[in-house]
Amino acid sequence: MRKIIDRKIHLDSKNTEYELILKTISGKPLGQIPQNAITEISKKINSSHTISLKVPKYYMDLLDFSQKTYPLYSALKNERQLELNGKDIFIIKSVEITNDDYIEVKAKSKEIRLKEIDISLEDTSYTLIDKIDDKDNIVLSDYLYSETGWKIQATDFIRYEFPVEPYINKYKKILISMKNIKDIQDKNKISLDEIMKRKELIEKDKKELSEAIGKDIEKKTKQLREDGFELIKERIAEKKKEIEGLIKKIEESNSPSFDIDKALEELKGTPKIRHIESVNKKWLDFLEKDVCSSFDCCIDYDTINKIVILYDEIELENHIGLYLSKDNYIKSLEKEYNTDKLVTRMVIEGNENMDIISATCTGEKYIENFSYFMEINEMSLDLKNALTKYYKMVEKREPTWKLYADEIVNRENQKNILGKDFIHAEKTLYMLNDKLEIYNVPPKEDKELIGKLAKEITKQRDERDRIKSAIEKLEEDIRNLTKSRDNIVELCKKPTATDDDGKLIFTTALLDELKEYIYTETYKNDSFLTEYVEDLIVLSKKKLLDKSYPTRKWNIDVANFLDRIKTPYGVSWNGDLSLGDLVVLYDRETDSEEFTFLNEYKHMVRDNKLKITLSNKKTEKEDGLTISDYLTNAKNALRDIDSNRYLNVLLKYNRMNVPKEFISKYNLPKKKRPDGTVIN
Repeated sequence: MRKIIDRKIHLDSKNTEYELILKTISGKPLGQIPQNAITEISKKINSSHTISLKVPKYYMDLLDFSQKTYPLYSALKNERQLELNGKDIFIIKSVEITNDDYIEVKAKSKEIRLKEIDISLEDTSYTLIDKIDDKDNIVLSDYLYSETGWKIQATDFIRYEFPVEPYINKYKKILISMKNIKDIQDKNKISLDEIMKRKELIEKDKKELSEAIGKDIEKKTKQLREDGFELIKERIAEKKKEIEGLIKKIEESNSPSFDIDKALEELKGTPKIRHIESVNKKWLDFLEKDVCSSFDCCIDYDTINKIVILYDEIELENHIGLYLSKDNYIKSLEKEYNTDKLVTRMVIEGNENMDIISATCTGEKYIENFSYFMEINEMSLDLKNALTKYYKMVEKREPTWKLYADEIVNRENQKNILGKDFIHAEKTLYMLNDKLEIYNVPPKEDKELIGKLAKEITKQRDERDRIKSAIEKLEEDIRNLTKSRDNIVELCKKPTATDDDGKLIFTTALLDELKEYIYTETYKNDSFLTEYVEDLIVLSKKKLLDKSYPTRKWNIDVANFLDRIKTPYGVSWNGDLSLGDLVVLYDRETDSEEFTFLNEYKHMVRDNKLKITLSNKKTEKEDGLTISDYLTNAKNALRDIDSNRYLNVLLKYNRMNVPKEFISKYNLPKKKRPDGTVIN
């Protein structure tokens, strides 16, 4: 797993040191600016960061107590560079002189230069880094370098296609968790006790996945004994063989010699390709909006080496950074809840008005998510129960629908191939008949040649008729398969959906009530062609998951507290907190917790003040991960979906800076206190 580049903050701000070097536009050092000239440093996850300076024109020489002009005063000019701690480069964008006594400077991180360079492309496909020999596509990294001098670095999860099948996707997540443990174990970043807990939970995930696959194998074995289309049985047998192979891989992962990197490499598919109809904008805007949306990724910048870094949010190391309450470190707190952009029904469109109707078992052009209203108890109990039962039945029927849908596509492909053969046979037959007419007219009559032509015509006519019969058989199969598929689609539409007993799930009154909770938005992504419709649906579900819940933010003024805490043996926390870390807000009055992410901070260096912004979104992406992507059973979680279970355990038992005894809901005997950073 990789961390966002240099987005840490040391919460003991009094001991934070900054080294700031002024450089020319070309990067030649001019001198060091004192730390007390820095007024503010602001960093925000998945976004550019800024620095502000206030430099006096004069200073007092302590040797002779004379007033002298600060050497770099006149050197602070627009577009020159500021290098912070050898890790970040800023570009000076604003210089303001106040009464000829002070110069105030505002600078933005170096990627801002990409906002001043145009990109113009028309009707083309592109990959991020990899060149595909048989494809006429642009390699975006090469094109970016030729235009700007910057390059793209992307992780495998962004560069390549990975299987979207649920079982393989869960297996991939297990491998990622295993790799994360290996990485942090190699760096001695956490205690042995925590590593063991994480390993136990991974083993539990493996067991649950193996049991689910085992039940599926039993189901498929039963399906193979039942009557049905032979080709569909072949597909079931192929799927059964595939998941049996996955069971073996899970068993192999328990071996000490198991190669995690190799296992992930085996899952890796071809490089991702995206399509552009037309783009004429600035590079920064294109990268942060078009590319991040098309590849569903986060963006970061290595401003020292001029590298654009693209990565998946699941690759951010999950770390529980802090437990805050009004009783310890919060000086002031502001909450913000926003439902202006709430969406529960998302209509999906791809390139050239491609829709998802034929790619979903509901036969609708949209997907839905009513979880928020179900969780806050706004819906009637009858409607909540009906929706729960409906989703369960759709999940149950979808695999059978998919088998029919895939087989229809397979037969359609066969029909298209035979259709071309039929056209070729008709054309050949037409040409042979023309020849026969020519040689059948006296005096050119040639009985021997006519006989050969007649024989060839008969053979070609038989071939044409054979192809025609095969096409007609395929058409009949397609009609039967389509009828079977449509029957399932009918059972997956809300007005006609039934339970296992054949009873309607929704009454007219319940369907009318449901209309009150429909908030519609159309999501169109031109970078997805028809053959990538499943990828588009996966991305759209993630976007809807976020939009179906209100945005929540907390703006907090945090008091300096490092001098009040100590670090017990086995825990190596020194007060550092990274953007993306989990922060728990506890309210003693209501005995409730809010689980949030740190996604922005501002350090007012001169005033020694620190403000942090927390959100239920891990990044600034509108479709970014939310806190509930990580929590499964938390009482105050915003969602209840699949997650990294070990985080739930850590949140409950390993408070980084507050022991459980200080929280009434975890009021356990002192002897059971786990290791962690605790208050004196």
